[in-house]
Amino acid sequence: MYKKRFIIGIVIVILLFIISLLLVFFTFNNRFKMSESNASNLFSFIGTLIGSIIGLIGTFIVLYITIKKNNEQQVRLLNEQNSIQVENNLQQKYTKERAIFNETYNSIEQFLIISQTYKIDSNSSFVDTINKLNLAFTEYKKSMNLLLISTNIYSLKDKCINCSLCDVKSYGELSRILKDIQTIIIDYEDVILKIHLIQNEMFDLAIRNKERIDRKSILENIVKNNTALLNYSIEVKDLTAKINIANQEINDINISLQKDFDIINEKNSNISHMLEHLSKIQPKFFNKIMEYYDVVTFYINEQVLLIKQNGRKMLSKCEKYEFKNVDKNKKI
Repeated sequence: MYKKRFIIGIVIVILLFIISLLLVFFTFNNRFKMSESNASNLFSFIGTLIGSIIGLIGTFIVLYITIKKNNEQQVRLLNEQNSIQVENNLQQKYTKERAIFNETYNSIEQFLIISQTYKIDSNSSFVDTINKLNLAFTEYKKSMNLLLISTNIYSLKDKCINCSLCDVKSYGELSRILKDIQTIIIDYEDVILKIHLIQNEMFDLAIRNKERIDRKSILENIVKNNTALLNYSIEVKDLTAKINIANQEINDINISLQKDFDIINEKNSNISHMLEHLSKIQPKFFNKIMEYYDVVTFYINEQVLLIKQNGRKMLSKCEKYEFKNVDKNKKI
């Protein structure tokens, strides 16, 4: 608006200056005869007009410089405000994200500890054990789902169209580290899910074996009672048959129990190997998180400096600025 008015003013001044020159040229070229006083008045008028025009030009120049400086100051203030807003948004976002990472890491750590401490077998406390294991798995899944939903784990690699926030050197480094974190998380998800499934299979076996053990206890009482009756009963043949049938069933139960015990031991061994694998990648996960937030600090500083120096592009709709999700279709 100011620029347009300034240009119009300059054009008017230039036109007045041209008209003055044409008037002088026309006067002398046609050699008008006039008295000395009239000539003096004419020259005085023309001189005054030219001086006024020159003064106007100077005024417009000073006005232009003043307006330009004011505009530059307004742009600097706007960029400063935008950079502060971006910094606040990013700090809030990554503070929340760091808490989610910490919660996920702790839930994985807890799952590993409980899975290493509590083993499923056929003892009387196996129900309490599976409840502890299921609770640890539930907490892990809850924190992992929150991590995947609330962070840029699978979205930061997608750059927004015309986005000044994505167009920085640290963005590529963030994407590289997050790709490494993605690989670790996929490994976690795969192994922990397998462990959970095996634990539930063992739980089913433990329930079945508990029923067999209870049945075996009943049969042993039958054998014991019938054996005691052999010396007093005339139905020796029937009692002996019942004892033999009970002993045969006890023998079958022992074979089944031993078979399931071997399966449970094998499954516990497999779980131990998987837990050992998770224990090895746990430090890698921690180190990657620390590395990620080291780059995040540099990333925020770079973003703030970029906005402060160049401003924010008008078409930029980056979720790191707006605090919204990235449109997955917007890629470069």
